[in-house]
Amino acid sequence: MSWSFIDSTKYDTGGTTATIFAITLPSYTSGDVCIITAYKDQDLGDWSISTAGWNLLSTDRATTGRDRSTTIFYKVLGSSETNPTIEYSDSTSEEISWMAHVFRSTDTLSMGYIINDWAYMSNQNDPTPPNPSAIATQDNCLGIVINMQTHDDITAPGAPTNYTLANSIYGSSDDNRQQFLAYDLDVGVAGTISPGSWTHSFNNSVSEYSTYTLILGTMPAIGVNSVDGDTQMDYGDIDEILFGFGFGAVQGTGTVEIASSSDYNTATKVDQMVTNWNDVDITFDTMFGSLSDGTLYIFVTNDNGDRTSGIPINKGEATPLEIVLATGPDIFHTMDNTYDDATGNGFSANGQTSLGSFGFDVISGVRNAVRSWSVNDDNSRIEMADSIYTNQTNTHKMRYIGGWIYLDRVHLIPSGIYEEGGGVNNLYFVIGYGNILLANVADSNKNFKIQAFSDMKLASNRWYHVMMFFEDATTLGEFGLYIDGIKQSKTDGNPLTSTSGMSVHSGDWSYGKPDANLDTGGTDITYPSAPKVQIQYFGTWSQYGGGAPLSQQTIRNELFAKCVNPVDVLITSIESTMQQAVDTGIAPVTYGDVPCGMKVQRKTGGGNLLLTFNDIVFNDRGSIDVLWMGTSGETLTIINNGTSNTKSSKCVSPYGGSINIIEPSRINITGVIDGSKIVVLDSSDNSVIDSIESSLGDFIVSVLAANIHVMIIADDYITIQKFDVSVSGDSIIPIVQERDYSYQNN
Repeated sequence: MSWSFIDSTKYDTGGTTATIFAITLPSYTSGDVCIITAYKDQDLGDWSISTAGWNLLSTDRATTGRDRSTTIFYKVLGSSETNPTIEYSDSTSEEISWMAHVFRSTDTLSMGYIINDWAYMSNQNDPTPPNPSAIATQDNCLGIVINMQTHDDITAPGAPTNYTLANSIYGSSDDNRQQFLAYDLDVGVAGTISPGSWTHSFNNSVSEYSTYTLILGTMPAIGVNSVDGDTQMDYGDIDEILFGFGFGAVQGTGTVEIASSSDYNTATKVDQMVTNWNDVDITFDTMFGSLSDGTLYIFVTNDNGDRTSGIPINKGEATPLEIVLATGPDIFHTMDNTYDDATGNGFSANGQTSLGSFGFDVISGVRNAVRSWSVNDDNSRIEMADSIYTNQTNTHKMRYIGGWIYLDRVHLIPSGIYEEGGGVNNLYFVIGYGNILLANVADSNKNFKIQAFSDMKLASNRWYHVMMFFEDATTLGEFGLYIDGIKQSKTDGNPLTSTSGMSVHSGDWSYGKPDANLDTGGTDITYPSAPKVQIQYFGTWSQYGGGAPLSQQTIRNELFAKCVNPVDVLITSIESTMQQAVDTGIAPVTYGDVPCGMKVQRKTGGGNLLLTFNDIVFNDRGSIDVLWMGTSGETLTIINNGTSNTKSSKCVSPYGGSINIIEPSRINITGVIDGSKIVVLDSSDNSVIDSIESSLGDFIVSVLAANIHVMIIADDYITIQKFDVSVSGDSIIPIVQERDYSYQNN
């Protein structure tokens, strides 16, 4: 598609109590798209528009420093448009500005434009602010970045690299209503678009800013709206359905392909087996060839040669890093032999402040990872580089911080694992008092200091996923702690009554020994580092990066269960083969205190799966007994046989499947003479439940049937037959074997 910038108009005023503002449209032609941006300073009302046909993309409020309310409207223009009016919900006299911009695409189809994606962020003390990333679902889209900010006194506006400034409002008399819009007429191939920062010249660096990124495309001739059921696909899956438009009434030369990347031209592609083709839906059976597990992409090409953009699906399992990044962290360090921030928003810690002895060890709690980071003494740490999300003068209303830790000993002296902050404001993890985990938040300016504690002492030589969270009183009003996705009950200082968030300008981000004294309940304490605590997959989530709040389900399923490294994995196969693998490759087994005992993958072709566990014992302190990878509508049924103790409360199915635990009745047949043959049958079909040729006295059998037959045979004894014995829970069947004297009469 080919884009062009047509025209723009703008307006600003130093003070008004008006609530309705007339917009003068730029020059345009029918079919052009118009973007209106509006900014009101020092107020937190909402924007709206009543003029027919206009769409509200977003209205946002920011309280970092000077309050501000920003909004974006858009419309595909007709041949004769009435100048629209936008409205504001507050009459307080404040400064306001607006701009309107018109763009045109030579490839516009009758269905018009679409907004592929948009993103928003705000912060303060940055006169050349960053722009958030957004996703282009088509090639050659139009990229638009918008900056609204106070103070600064911008002396010369500067667009991000590869972007052209379209219009601006700035200067010393406009310092509280500055606006800038820039565009890139072709952001390239589909994928994540990450515009750079603005490059303004300025007089000072105290501005508060709001920035937007918009990705515009045109309605394609063909597209996929949804995938039936879910986007989890594996070998043997059949009757997958794509719903969309423009497929065509007949397939002809049309294809459905699964590809290794979203770039069709360079991806490895595998044709799918199409079983039904209509204009609005296609049914197919999956074919993967040599494609690896993880995120793959579906492309549909119709008989005319029109092709959809790549629709992401998941084959097998996505990588832990893909799973975590999808939750929207601000900063994320895998610590898998690297200090780099995997989100791309922060910077490498290499070359940053460090102290003592530390490094990477070959040990991992996260699936597919190899190494984790540790310090070797109580005077060691590594300090991460500052980024737009940490060590800044701004206010967070919600924050989540955590990752994976491993203790190789019992820690008695309270020692630091992670900290951000100092003696005034801080967030940190400390381990001590026999491996009690302490999470702390303090903001002396707002007079709150809260601690959360692990409900139990953490075990050594065992991985845990830990997550502290902070939400002020306008959202949740709580500070707390999760361990392996389970919310801990012990806190001191809740509920949080502050509605003004937490000041983040609190010091640097360090792993290991904190770089300053830390406020603990009003007392500043210097903590040593916790030696030989492994750290892996650790980061922070906030409302600024779009990753907060995190639900308990997200913490439990996405960040813990989908990333955990289980002891045993039951791989995909037909049901009988999977049962055999349990019987001969796993059972009997007694699991220790582990994050996850057994992971059960879907059976070939998907669907319900029935497994009998014979003498598979799980530890009560373990976090997950069985991790079931089934998707929605797929049930794993486990029969606890023998000493097996699988508990439904300790089973997790993060992809939407369900788990059913069946406890057989244990029947104890007592009074049996050594050497007797015992047969137990299901009364309903006379099938053998269990038997023994030569017993050693009493016989215990696990029974699922409602009624059973019991037969006992012994030399020189009368055969015993008990028919239709009712089974209801564990019970005892006493028998008395009598000698057979009938042979003496012969």
